Amino acid sequence: MNYNPTQTFVVLVATTLLLSTLGAQTASPSTSASRGSATSSPADETVVLSPFVVQAETDYGYQATSSLSGGRLATDLKDTAVAVSVLTRELLDDIGANDAQSALMYATNSFAGTENDVNPEGGTGAQATGSGGAAGGGNSLRVRAIRDATATLDYFNTSFNADSYNIERIDISRGPNALLFGDSSTGGSFNVGTKRALSRPITRMSVRTSTFGGARGSLDINRPLSKSVALRINLLDQNTTGFRDYSRNRRLGAALAATWRINNSTEIRAQGEWGKMRVDTPAAFIRDNAAGWDHLTTISTLGQTVTTATQGLAATTANLVMNLAHPEFGFYTLNGTRRTVVVGNLNSLPLATELPVPALGLPFPITQTAPIDAPALLNGVKVWPVVPSYTYSSRATLYRRDEDYYAATVTFDKRIGQNLFLEFAAHTEELERNNWAQLTNQVYYDVMQIIPVGAATGLAVSAIPTMNNPDFLKPYLQGEARIVTSHPRNHEARAMAVYQLNTKWFNQRIGVLATRRVTNGDTIVYRMTRTNNPTQPNLGNVANVVVVRTNLDQPGLSGIDYELNRVYTDAAGVNVAYKNYTGSGAATAFDTGTTSYQVFASGSWLPSKRLYTTLGIRRDYYHEDDYAAVRDASTTELVGFAPPTTFENRVDNPSAGVVLHILPQLSLYASRSKSFVPAAGRQTYIQTPAPLRRGVGTDYGVKFSLFGNRITGSLGYYDTNEENNQVGSPTVVAAMTSISRTLVGFNEPTIDLFTDTQTAAAHGYELDITANLTKNWSLVLNGGLPKSTLSNALPYSRLLLDNNRDRWVQEATTLVNNGTDPNALTTVNNQIISMEGAFASFADGRPVSNVRNYRANVFTRYRFSQGFLKGFGIGGGVQFYGRNFVTTVSNQNIYASGYHVVDALLNYDCKLFGKNTKFQLNVRNVLNSVDFQYVNYFATTTAANGFPNNFRVNVPREFQFSVDVNF
Repeated sequence: MNYNPTQTFVVLVATTLLLSTLGAQTASPSTSASRGSATSSPADETVVLSPFVVQAETDYGYQATSSLSGGRLATDLKDTAVAVSVLTRELLDDIGANDAQSALMYATNSFAGTENDVNPEGGTGAQATGSGGAAGGGNSLRVRAIRDATATLDYFNTSFNADSYNIERIDISRGPNALLFGDSSTGGSFNVGTKRALSRPITRMSVRTSTFGGARGSLDINRPLSKSVALRINLLDQNTTGFRDYSRNRRLGAALAATWRINNSTEIRAQGEWGKMRVDTPAAFIRDNAAGWDHLTTISTLGQTVTTATQGLAATTANLVMNLAHPEFGFYTLNGTRRTVVVGNLNSLPLATELPVPALGLPFPITQTAPIDAPALLNGVKVWPVVPSYTYSSRATLYRRDEDYYAATVTFDKRIGQNLFLEFAAHTEELERNNWAQLTNQVYYDVMQIIPVGAATGLAVSAIPTMNNPDFLKPYLQGEARIVTSHPRNHEARAMAVYQLNTKWFNQRIGVLATRRVTNGDTIVYRMTRTNNPTQPNLGNVANVVVVRTNLDQPGLSGIDYELNRVYTDAAGVNVAYKNYTGSGAATAFDTGTTSYQVFASGSWLPSKRLYTTLGIRRDYYHEDDYAAVRDASTTELVGFAPPTTFENRVDNPSAGVVLHILPQLSLYASRSKSFVPAAGRQTYIQTPAPLRRGVGTDYGVKFSLFGNRITGSLGYYDTNEENNQVGSPTVVAAMTSISRTLVGFNEPTIDLFTDTQTAAAHGYELDITANLTKNWSLVLNGGLPKSTLSNALPYSRLLLDNNRDRWVQEATTLVNNGTDPNALTTVNNQIISMEGAFASFADGRPVSNVRNYRANVFTRYRFSQGFLKGFGIGGGVQFYGRNFVTTVSNQNIYASGYHVVDALLNYDCKLFGKNTKFQLNVRNVLNSVDFQYVNYFATTTAANGFPNNFRVNVPREFQFSVDVNF
C-alpha cells in the first residue's frame, strides 16, 4: 500500500472536478460551506415518515432529537426511557474524529483506548466487538465499567472500526437493551449510522494532515439520477503516523450507497463498503529484564553457573535465535547462555495507594521495576537503560494489524395503508485480520562474552562451538514472534412489522420482529519455529522455537516483515517458518446461529400524551458449534479440525421503560432490561464452552429541556449486574503456558483462547447535556461516577488447579528423577504459586480493573456570523479521567492517578475560487500533558513492597489541519 500524498491529492481534485461538472447538468451545487450543512434536508428523507428511519434533518449543531437506539423505532429522545446519547456529524467534524474509536472519547461514561493502550497480545485501541465476540484485535470500549461494548453498523453487528469518511452519526445506548439486541453487552452498545444516498447533489473533498506526519484525503459525492433514484460514493486514502517512532496507519476505503424511492410508500436502500488497513503500533512500554543484574558478573563459558538472587542472572531457555543485528550468524542456539533478570528482593519501592512516578532514569525510563539501591555502573553502562524520549520506540516492538473487510446492507421499507409499516433488511460482512505480535519488548543486557555457533542439533552444551560476541554488554530486545489470524463473518436478516394504533387515549406502535444471524470464524496462532530438526520433530520443543533479537541501538530492525506461509533457510540449511503447534497458541473455529423473535409496543397514553411507555419481550435461540484442533502426532502441527462440540441455549430478555412528562421542561424516566452475550469460540479452562454472559440493568432519573429546547439532557442513576463476565488473568495464562511446555501430560492446544468468568456489578450517576445556546453556539457536557465490584472470579482456573495439582507435581517429579528435566518440579511449583497469587488478587468486593472513579467531557464551539470575525469559529474541550483502580495487594486497593486532556478548535468558512471552503485547526492535548499512567502493579514476595508496572503516556500535543471544499 504505497502512498503518494501529491498523487492522491491530484486524483481527488480531478475526480471531484469531473463529477462536479456532470452534476451541474442536473442540479445546482449546494451553497453550504460547512460539513454540518450536508446533513439531510427534508427532501432528502423518505417521503413516508417511516418508523424505521431517523429523520436526520432534525439534527442541528450538537443536538439530535430522535434515535432508533431507544427501542428499534424512531423515537424522540425526550420520550426514550433508556440512556441514549448521539454524536452528531457536526460534533464529529469539530472534534476532528477520524473514526468511531476517536469519536467515542467524548462519549458519556465511556473509555475508549488510544495508541497508548496496547494489548501485549497483539492489539491496540478500542476494538469494540459485535456480540459474537469475533472482532478481537485490541482493547474494547468500556461503558459503565463493563468492557466489550457491542458495536453495530446500521444496527447490524460489526467487527471493524468504522472510519468517519462514511459516518453520518453515532448513537450510543448505555445499559442492556433487549429491544435493540438480546445478545449485547450489559454496559451498552453504539451504532454507526453510515451515509445514505440523498435527493440533492453533494460534492465535497477533504484533506487532513497532522504534525505527527502523513495525510488523509476523502471524497463524498452524491448524485440524484432521477426523482426517485440517487447514488452516493465515498472514498478514503489515509497514510498517517503516530507520535511514536515507526507507528503508522494506512487505510483505503470505498463506500457506495443507493436509494430507490419507488413511490411515496415504498423505498429500497442499499449500502456497501470495502476497506483495507495496515496499522503498525509500537508497544506502549518496554519491559525491564535487567534491573536485578549486579553489573559485575559476565559469562565466559557456556553453561557457567550463576546465582540469581545475588548476581541477577539466570539460564536462558534453549531456543533458536534470529539475531536481526547479525543475519550472517544464521539461526543459532541459546543453549548454555545466560541472561539478566529482575530480582524480587531488590525491588524496594514502598507500597502506595496512589501510584507515583518513580525516579527511574531520565529522560525516559525503559524499566518500571528498577531497585532504588541498585549497584554502581560497569564500564559506563547506566544502571537503568534509558531511551531518548517518550516518542522513542523500536520497530522490533511493533504490533501490526492487517485487515481486509467488506460489508453490504439492503433494506426494503413499505407502508400498507396509513398505519402498517414493514421492513425487510439483510446484511453481510466479512473481515480478514492478521495480527503480528513480536513479543520483543523485554530489554536485557548481553552478558555473554561468547555466543554459540549454529543450531547445535543433538550436541551437549560442552560440545557447542562458540565465537566472540560482538555485542557484549549491549542492551537488547528479545522475544518470540507470533502471527494471529482471524476471519469473522457475519450474515444477518430481519423482518419487522409495525402497526400504528391511534385513539383519543393512546397512540401506540405495536411491532413484531424476527431476526436470523449466522456468525462463523476461526482464530489460529502461529509462532516461528524450526521445521527440519533431524533429532526433534516436535515443533514446540524449545530447541525448535525461534526468538527474535535486536539491539536497542538499532531500532529500525524488526522481524515484522517475515511472512506467513513462507520458509526461511540459513546458510547451514536450518529451515524456520510460522507454524501452529501444541504450545504455540489457539487453533479454533466456530459456527453460531441466533434466531430471535420479539414483540414490542411503544407510544403515549392519555389525551395529554404525558405518559410514554416502551414494553417488549425477546426470545433468542442460540446455537454454537466449536471445532477443536487436530494435530500431527509427531510434530504436533495443526492439520485440521475435529467434529464440533455443540452448545445450545434459549434466552428470554424482557424490556420495560416509562417516561412521565411532569412539565414541558421536566420528565421522569425509568427502565429495566436484560441481555446476554455469547462467547463464540471461547472455552473455559476446563475445556467446556464458555457460558453466556447474562446481564440486567435498571435506569431511572430526570430528563429536562430548557429555554425552548436550547438545552436538553438527563441526570440519572443506573445499576447493572453481569454474570459470567469474561476475564482472563495473564498470570494464569503464563503459568499454564509454562506448565504445558514442561509436562508431556498437559499439552493444551487452545490455551490462548481460554477464558474465565466473574460477576461484575456497576452502579453510578450520569449527566448528559447537549445544547445549542444560540444559533451559533453549541455545547456538549457529560459525566459519570461509576462504582463497581467483582465477585466469584476465576472459578474455572481454580477448578483447573484443584483437578490437576497432584498430577502436575507427580509428572514433574518423574521428569526430575529420570533426568529428563532437572528443573521441572521447581518450574511447576513456581507456576502453581503464581496461580494462587492471581486468585488472591481477585478477592470478592474488589473494583473492576482499569475503571476510573469519574469520567467527564465538555466540548463547545462558537461561530461568528457578523463583524470582522465573520466566518470564524472557535471552540475547545476537556476530557477528565479520574483515578484508575489497578489491583489489590495485601487487601489494599492500588490506584493510578487521574488526569485531564485539553483540546482546542479554530475554523474559518469562506469562498475560495468561488467554492465554499472550510479551513480547520484542531489542537489535541493543548497543555502537552504526557504524564505516566500506570496500568499494572507487581507485588513482591514482601507483602509491604511492590512496584508499578506497564504504563501508558498521554498522546502529546498534536496540531491537525484540515481543508474541506464543497463544489
